[in-house]
Amino acid sequence: MNWRWILMLAALGVIMGIASTFGWTAGQELWLWIGLILIAAVLLGYNVKVKLFKHGFFTAALWTLLDGVIVFFMWDTYMANNPQAAEQYAKIPEGMDPRYFSLISIVFGALIWGAVLGLLTMLAGKLLAEKPAPEVAAEEK
Repeated sequence: MNWRWILMLAALGVIMGIASTFGWTAGQELWLWIGLILIAAVLLGYNVKVKLFKHGFFTAALWTLLDGVIVFFMWDTYMANNPQAAEQYAKIPEGMDPRYFSLISIVFGALIWGAVLGLLTMLAGKLLAEKPAPEVAAEEK
């Protein structure tokens, strides 16, 4: 496992967590995630040659967990800067703390995004794999 690549790309979760907490993503988190996931898949597929699915899975899972932990610990700031999320969390049944509901969704999100990035990394690895040069037939004179 190439943990350098995993940790480097998972650091995007910190950036996304901070950006969404302060409302800088303007409700476009899904599109940012998709774009960054595609970039991460290409980078992993090009730079990692073995265990592509595992690399992609651990990268996205750690990324999602880091993002979620930042939002969890900065919950009040997140709610103040993301009114659309506050509306959604207001629909949670009474007696259930939205923070803990968020933690549960983080775990499922980590599994789902991990599987998505793992599969995309495998695909990118196959598409970006070095192909052997075709043999040129010796010219007969």
